[in-house]
Amino acid sequence: MSGGRRDGVCFGTACDPWRPAGLQRSGLWLVDPASGEARLVREGVGGVISWSPDGSRLTFSDDDGVYVLEPRNGTVKRIASGQAAGLVWAPDGRRLALSVPTDRAQRTYSLRIVGADGTGARDPTVGTPKEHLESLPRWSPDGRRLAFVRTRVYYRRPPPGARTPVSHVFVVAAAGGTPRRLTRLRLPEVAVDWSRR
Repeated sequence: MSGGRRDGVCFGTACDPWRPAGLQRSGLWLVDPASGEARLVREGVGGVISWSPDGSRLTFSDDDGVYVLEPRNGTVKRIASGQAAGLVWAPDGRRLALSVPTDRAQRTYSLRIVGADGTGARDPTVGTPKEHLESLPRWSPDGRRLAFVRTRVYYRRPPPGARTPVSHVFVVAAAGGTPRRLTRLRLPEVAVDWSRR
């Protein structure tokens, strides 16, 4: 969808006739819920965002990488390269789980755990198959495990007799190890989250 203004006239499917001409559309904005006042923090951000558990920092992803922003002073630090397909803070606020591209041409992604300061990046899933997409990481409430979704990606013609790729939920220790498959569903898409109990 696109839209804009030309000579004061609104056009396009996404045009907002009340938006002033020339106002930046895409970006990361902070909005005060009481006053409705919006403040542009960074232009061009279109990826996923996530607040730290204490609300003091915000993580976002764009085409160039994954960043941690401190809204109070505007400090931005890059902690990983490449656009993340998913990112979430650990309950302790010291680590993040990301789903990062391993091969853009093949559309494969793998999990990474990285410190909020950008240090200690590692892959918690030992022996991740190259033809898989690992996404939607979710921390357990105690921060010791990660649940995620793994989907087989056929980037060439599927082998004879292969079924439509399905997604399964896996759990892996945050410290690293071999993921354990939890589901036996035959669904093309699934979502995952932890109970707080």
